[in-house]
Amino acid sequence: MSYQDFIKKMQSSLHDLHTILEEKNQMVSQWNQQFAIELSENKDYAFAVLASLENDFLTHEDQKKKQLSDIQLLIDTIHLEFQKTVEEYQKSHQVEKDKTRLLKLKEDNLAEFRQQKKKEIQDLTQKMNAFDKECIQLIKDNNLHLEEEDKVTKTKLAELDKRLKFEVNRVNETLLTPFANDADKQEAIKQGNYNKEEEITLRNNGIDEIAKIKQKYMNEMKEIELAFHFYQSNVIRNNEILREEYNLKIEQIKFNRQNANISLQEASDRYDFDTYQQLNQFELDYNLEANKIRLFYQGKLKEENQKRIQLVIEEQEGKGKDFSMLFDQVQLFDQKQIELLEKQLDKNHVQFFQSVQDTTKYMESIAQSVKELVTAIVLSAWKSIENNMQSLQNNMVFNLYSLSKLEGFDYSVYANELVKIIQEFTVSEQNQLQKFDKLIMDHFKDYIRQMKNTLTDITEFFAEQKNQQNHLINQMKKMNNRLYRQANQDASDKFTHFYNGIETQKKNQEEQTTKEHQNLLQDNKKANELFVEKTLALKQKKEHYQLRKRNDDYRNAISYQSLIDSIKENINQIKKRYKENLKLGQSTIQQKYKNILKDIELERKTKRKIGQI
Repeated sequence: MSYQDFIKKMQSSLHDLHTILEEKNQMVSQWNQQFAIELSENKDYAFAVLASLENDFLTHEDQKKKQLSDIQLLIDTIHLEFQKTVEEYQKSHQVEKDKTRLLKLKEDNLAEFRQQKKKEIQDLTQKMNAFDKECIQLIKDNNLHLEEEDKVTKTKLAELDKRLKFEVNRVNETLLTPFANDADKQEAIKQGNYNKEEEITLRNNGIDEIAKIKQKYMNEMKEIELAFHFYQSNVIRNNEILREEYNLKIEQIKFNRQNANISLQEASDRYDFDTYQQLNQFELDYNLEANKIRLFYQGKLKEENQKRIQLVIEEQEGKGKDFSMLFDQVQLFDQKQIELLEKQLDKNHVQFFQSVQDTTKYMESIAQSVKELVTAIVLSAWKSIENNMQSLQNNMVFNLYSLSKLEGFDYSVYANELVKIIQEFTVSEQNQLQKFDKLIMDHFKDYIRQMKNTLTDITEFFAEQKNQQNHLINQMKKMNNRLYRQANQDASDKFTHFYNGIETQKKNQEEQTTKEHQNLLQDNKKANELFVEKTLALKQKKEHYQLRKRNDDYRNAISYQSLIDSIKENINQIKKRYKENLKLGQSTIQQKYKNILKDIELERKTKRKIGQI
């Protein structure tokens, strides 16, 4: 078979198969379209019926919802009024505002007294500061006088020391040095005018005179230092006593200022106790009144909620009946749709099975044509190879070429070798073609057998499919019936659950109302108990405050008296210390000059001894 013959045969077979299958497909398509139209028409009719029923149901439901909406609006209005009333009451009856008002009133009532006490405290502070400055200034003045007296004393001592040195020098010049120098002394000895005893006597007189002068001036300087020490000790004593005396006055002022502050604080505390007692009473009254408002509105809400629950029950009962009617209609309409599907699947099954049979039959014919075409293609390929081999042999250069320079030599002697190679290849290919022909025949026999087996399997498949379709239809019918029953059961369960929920809601509402009422009574009880507790605590706090104040006043008085006694004791100690320091200073000065006079006497005696040598 040639390729062109194969193509013509395939086109003819495929055209016939296409025509048969197209007719069947068009028939099935028309059936499917008609099936879809019938389904849609049935659905539209069903929805029209259901819409009419739902419209009636919705009208009835809207009426109930309108009633529920009205009563819910009333409940919401009561809630808002309840919330607004409580908020307005709490806003206009706030303990913190009362506290601010009472504390401001306290400040207004205390303003004049507070101003008076503040002025008194300010005056005492200024007086205390003035005393402190005055004391400091007096001490400063005393110290300035002391410094001046110190300068005067030092000047006197310096003057005495200067005069002492002058008189000692005068005596030295007149009594201790009778000769101007050794030359004069030697000249007096030569002239016989020198008397050693006279010189010694004169020198001793000078030494005694110098000692007397020093003793005189030392006694004067001692008296000056004693006088300055006495003055200095008195200044120190007076400054310390002055400081303590002013401290005494300042502590008295401090004590008075402290009492003024205590008096001011005490007045403020008395107002605070009264204020907080009033606030406790306000808090009790406000809580009781707010609970009274809550109790009133709780009663109104309970009444309206009972009406709402009854309307909800009536609405749900009507809805249950409507649902049951709708479920009946849906079940009937869907039953008709399933039956219509059953008829359509039966017709389609027959047509599709016949199409498969026709297709399988034509596939066998096509397989035989394919086998013939494949064999022809292989033979044609072998013929083409033979032609190519012959062309190669005819055009091999070594088979045609000879060398002109070498006579008697060419390649043609090797042509037989090429022919042998080609013949061997040809024999081998012939053997392969025989094997191929047998192989193709075996395979296509198997293919045709498989096609027949396939048709058998397809027949069994369509039979099984038919069983599956029947099973599908039965399942759908059962499902439709089950869904109808389940829907009714679910609705029944839902409404049963709803009724249980409503009963639970009613019970919970009653329990909640009772609980809220009990809570309000409990709140009132707690408010009264809290008032009593706060009143008692405030009373105890006031008693503790008064006791603490008495103790503080006592401690302050004791502390003040102790401080006063301490200052007075300090003054006594200053006076005592003054006497001791004065005596010690005088003794020190006396001893100092006593030692100086001893040194002067020792110096006089030593010089007299030296003068005898």
